[in-house]
Amino acid sequence: PVWLLNSGTNPKRQSCLSLVIAEYGSGFPIWQDNVDGHSDAKQAREQHITFRLSDKVTLAVLRFNNILASKEFFSYYVSVR
Repeated sequence: PVWLLNSGTNPKRQSCLSLVIAEYGSGFPIWQDNVDGHSDAKQAREQHITFRLSDKVTLAVLRFNNILASKEFFSYYVSVR
């Protein structure tokens, strides 16, 4: 997973944070969704990050094999929200 932050400095695009699931190696985006204040993102467990998709109904879970990677990934979200 990759956080993609559009800072909104270009007047044609508004500021937003997206979560992108990309293919390992090529970086080809497989899935993407915007994450905002209504997403209710949280570190549910040491290896799990949960959030609501942009439809505001579906709950998504990211599960990491590495606890440190999970904490770093979530701390980046906290720093930019």
